[in-house]
Amino acid sequence: MPGPGKMLSQGTTRPVDVAVAEIWDPGFGDFLSNSYHYLPKNLDHNSGSPIGISVCQLSTHNGKRVTASGAYLASIPPNLTIMTEATVTRILTKSTSAVRVEAGRKQLFANQEVILAAGAVDSPKLLLLSGIGSAKDLEALSIPVVHDLPGVGKNLQDRLFLEGALEEARTAWLSDRSGPLAKFYLPQMIAYLKGDIILSSKEFDSLDSNIQQLLRAETNHIMRSSHVKPPEDYLATAVAFPGSHGTGVIELQSSNPNDPPLIDPKFLEHPFDQRLAIESVRETLEFLNQPLMAKDTLRFAAGPSGDTDEAILAYVRKTATSMWHTCGTVKMGKIGDQGTCVDKDFKVVGMQNLRVVDMSVVPFLPRDSDDVQSAHLQAVAYLVGETAAEKIIGSVSR
Repeated sequence: MPGPGKMLSQGTTRPVDVAVAEIWDPGFGDFLSNSYHYLPKNLDHNSGSPIGISVCQLSTHNGKRVTASGAYLASIPPNLTIMTEATVTRILTKSTSAVRVEAGRKQLFANQEVILAAGAVDSPKLLLLSGIGSAKDLEALSIPVVHDLPGVGKNLQDRLFLEGALEEARTAWLSDRSGPLAKFYLPQMIAYLKGDIILSSKEFDSLDSNIQQLLRAETNHIMRSSHVKPPEDYLATAVAFPGSHGTGVIELQSSNPNDPPLIDPKFLEHPFDQRLAIESVRETLEFLNQPLMAKDTLRFAAGPSGDTDEAILAYVRKTATSMWHTCGTVKMGKIGDQGTCVDKDFKVVGMQNLRVVDMSVVPFLPRDSDDVQSAHLQAVAYLVGETAAEKIIGSVSR
């Protein structure tokens, strides 16, 4: 494996650094070496062939996280003004044209366009608060309808994530942000693995043939990552899933901008998603119980109460959460297609001078390749921003 900052498949000319950790836990090497006896080795998950276990790659440079602002705003452009304590609560319109935004007691006027980039949760929330969405839902909350666009807030795509942690450490962290979780939290190993037993299940057989073909592809996988956290000697293993076969929804609970939206990702509603969760956790437990992996294990600090389908699924329902890989809630698509909210130029359908530029426009969870629905959203989010910027600059230049 190349040294820090030097990955096998990474470029060197773009603003976002990708590296491996420079500090490793004492037990990391032994654990990784032992895992090779049971899992295929992979030197670089970003090579296009992700199957296997490897060192986790991070967006870091010189020990610090590389953020979007750090990568793209190293030198602040003269046409950028950042206002703090100015949360936008509504987009104000004249007929169907966006003309200004409301931020508390302030109103900010748009010379040309209002460009919304609040993310896959808050962008649909703002559109709905502004009267852009399902007319039926808006009228039920006494919000004046500006434009009936039923797809806003629908088509929520996300990934389910499950992690076990040492109970004492988790309690300390939730109580007062103390304990080992406050000192060190670094993903060090990650494995992308196929689940053959899932592909032979009745739940798989019930899927559409096109989806079956996608899931049978050589590089499609279940993702598991491992974390080793000192000072105690314990291992936390995370199980993540490529995506959900159900689509969720984001709705308003009231017309008050200060009220959080209602988010229902529809996790585990589809029978195949339940089977995927059960077998993924079961495989993880079997891996951790292999002789070389279990030789230093004293006890499981957290996990299902048994190995039955029912016990595992109950544990997943109780402890799993979102990976925050949310997208699709202001879906880009062809004009006239069901659920389309923005066109190929990021313009809100049926509105003027209004664009949405964030992961809410991406209609499905990103893929590593044509066959793998599991790419991280970070690079896709940056690509959305860069593509939208090119289109906006091009429209202004004409």
